[in-house]
Amino acid sequence: MDQKPRTKLRKLSVHGPFEIPDTKSKLGGTKFYVVDTERIRVFWETVVGGHEKGANVGSKDGIYVFAMKAGKGHTPWYIGKATKSLEKEAFAPHKLTKYNEVISNVTGTPVMFFLTSNKPKTRNLPIPLVGRIEKDLIRQGIVKNPKLMNKQNAKDKTAWKAAGKGLKKFNNMMGT
Repeated sequence: MDQKPRTKLRKLSVHGPFEIPDTKSKLGGTKFYVVDTERIRVFWETVVGGHEKGANVGSKDGIYVFAMKAGKGHTPWYIGKATKSLEKEAFAPHKLTKYNEVISNVTGTPVMFFLTSNKPKTRNLPIPLVGRIEKDLIRQGIVKNPKLMNKQNAKDKTAWKAAGKGLKKFNNMMGT
């Protein structure tokens, strides 16, 4: 009997949600909200850095999910990968433009989730794995929010959802 190769299960840590500092801005007499870029450094040092000693979330690579919290739920609006570090990439200028558009037009509180290696001393995940996780999360994010801002890695637009009496046991079996 041939042995099939084992699939390696990579465990990730989910950090967040962390409230993103925002501020009122004014353009041509119109007031709107934007990410407060002056407080982003403090966000990394105290909010993210203080939540789990030794995790060093900002220095790791991984996946980030920008979402809006409203009521008891969160709606994803942007899902991205960071192959250098989350701190360097999650709030890059072209990302801020996207976040600011959402913050100005959607009711709720802007938040960020981060997915990283679950090993405190491990900074990097394999880059192909980070890409696959981003792609999978974008596909799931589109199901939750068809207006998700980045759909470039989700060419397969087929959305599906399972239901039925055995769903709980099925999800448990599949680890979801």
